[in-house]
Amino acid sequence: PTGVYAGYDFAAAHDSRILDQPGVTDGFTVGSPTWYANDGKRAGFLAFNGVNQSVNLDRSLCDLRQFTVTAWVKWSGGVANQPVFHLGAATNRCLYFTPDNGAGQATFSIVNGGATQTLAWTNALPIGVWTHVAIALDGATGTLYVGGVQVATGAITIRPDQLLASN
Repeated sequence: PTGVYAGYDFAAAHDSRILDQPGVTDGFTVGSPTWYANDGKRAGFLAFNGVNQSVNLDRSLCDLRQFTVTAWVKWSGGVANQPVFHLGAATNRCLYFTPDNGAGQATFSIVNGGATQTLAWTNALPIGVWTHVAIALDGATGTLYVGGVQVATGAITIRPDQLLASN
């Protein structure tokens, strides 16, 4: 599709790579998350233990001024602030999405130094249910969608390309 910079499909298992469909920015697994062929609802996905498993994506994803991130998430519950995705090199220069921020809200945050901008839904993601999540940033506004419904919008002027040194 036009405008897609990176897209990851988990339909087939790979040793340690997460294949980027356009073929530019493969990711690499950390801590051996478990791959499942299906669960009767979704085909091909990774399950993470919530502690020390993740996928490292190409740093060039933070070189973008505008972006939309979408994911199907089946959250298993657990402690607050588990990142579904986290881009950045430090907690004070990053962007991330969490199914529950500790106050019962699914939250997207972007942090640059002392500034934090956040979009929060009034609910946490449901536990044990596949839920489609999307975050769109255009350089002035951010929008959070859950299940195809806009649940939060607001000023998000911090851009992904401001988080890391130029690639």
